[in-house]
Parts: sequence; structure tokens; C-alpha cells
Amino acid sequence: MSHRLQNRLRQYRRQAGLSQDEIAFLLGSPDSAQVSRYEKGRHVPELRRALAYVTILGVPLAELFPGIEASVKTEVEPRLKELRAALEKKRSEDCTSRSAKIVGSN
Repeated sequence: MSHRLQNRLRQYRRQAGLSQDEIAFLLGSPDSAQVSRYEKGRHVPELRRALAYVTILGVPLAELFPGIEASVKTEVEPRLKELRAALEKKRSEDCTSRSAKIVGSN
């Protein structure tokens, strides 16, 4: 089973009136085959190439790759909540410890 991540590269390329060959040229690719693979979600462009798309199409990264953004968000948010809870607990324990030291020194 192949897992393809949603992107809007084709949509924005067409809105810009550019062909796959023209995008390939702007990206520094030898031909449009790689552009086609990106557009079909078969490959995810490396960061530099994704940022080149942002420059070429004038569209924010998250808008070009909403499938990847959603996937990353799904993966990261639970860990973010866990870290926030751990930090809050640590702060609470630190405050309690400082309070105990202050009370104990009187």
C-alpha cells in the first residue's frame, strides 16, 4: 500500500500558468518527471525544494502541503501536550519546594 500525502502543488502551478517543465527549470531539475512525482504525492520534496515552491508560487508552505502539515500536527500535538504537562508539574513542584524552604527557614 502506498501512502501519499496531500499537496496542492498542481493546483497552484496551474493557477500560476506554469507547466511542469517550467517548474522543473525553476527548481533546477533536469526534467518534469520529479515535478510530476511531487504533484502526485509519490515523493515529498526536500526542504530547499519545498521552499523554492513557496518562492515560485508565492504560497505559504502549509498551504502547499496541507497533508503533510496535518500529519505532522497529528504526530506532534500529543507530545506537545505531554511536555507542557510535565513542565507545568515541574514548575509546580519547584514552587512547592521553594515555599517549603522559605517556611522552613523561619
